[in-house]
Amino acid sequence: RIALQAGDPAETVGIGGAADLVAVVVDPRIATAAVVDGSLQITPLAPGQTTVALTSASDPWAQANLAVAIGPRFTEPTGATAGAGLDPARGARGVPPDTLLRLTLAPGAQLTGEGSIRIWRKRDGALVGVIRPGETVSRIGPAPRQRLVREHRLRLVDGQLRAQLPQALQYDTEYVATAEARLLRGADFAGARWAFRTTPHRPVGDSITVASTGRAHFRTVQGALDYAMSLPRALPLTVNVRDGVYPELLYLRDKD
Repeated sequence: RIALQAGDPAETVGIGGAADLVAVVVDPRIATAAVVDGSLQITPLAPGQTTVALTSASDPWAQANLAVAIGPRFTEPTGATAGAGLDPARGARGVPPDTLLRLTLAPGAQLTGEGSIRIWRKRDGALVGVIRPGETVSRIGPAPRQRLVREHRLRLVDGQLRAQLPQALQYDTEYVATAEARLLRGADFAGARWAFRTTPHRPVGDSITVASTGRAHFRTVQGALDYAMSLPRALPLTVNVRDGVYPELLYLRDKD
């Protein structure tokens, strides 16, 4: 199921298969869809549920039906939730570009399946990332060596809401993160809004560090592998991973 929100820009979903795929939406009042340059673009229009049918004139086996659920429009949080621990912390500096967003919540919190967490670039208000509940099709690895995978970028684990960004942030840039109140039920959650700034220091040398907390070049192992793939193939690089739990899909290619 593809979950979107009414009024948002078109969402691009990576797909494979025949080159002449055509997308047809069962209820065009809910959303519109088109295949553009090998990807499916879905534009959410109004709350509701519909289906996108993918077919090919040249290959009768290349077909699929995708369930699409459009939720209410994004609602800006009206206040911060009392007692919610934020990571990165409010006003933090030196944040790695592949940081996770983590909110520690009161007992009893449950995901509703609605709403989203959003990342805005502060200097111009540009929306740079949206993380929603449910399964999504993501691209991992740097272009043009990307791979399509299915994953959940928003999870509730041991009372902590964990959001994985769809792409790395820019260096030395201030961002604003917002979490909708409708994301959760069963706890006193009024949403959250906070700002942080990424580190100005890019990796140098032949050794980098990954750590879930504290000072490090990257927060995720895949972030370190993406950096490794951006270097010349034969250039050696040591990736030091500190103690921690890193529940990730990993992808590395074209590296000796």
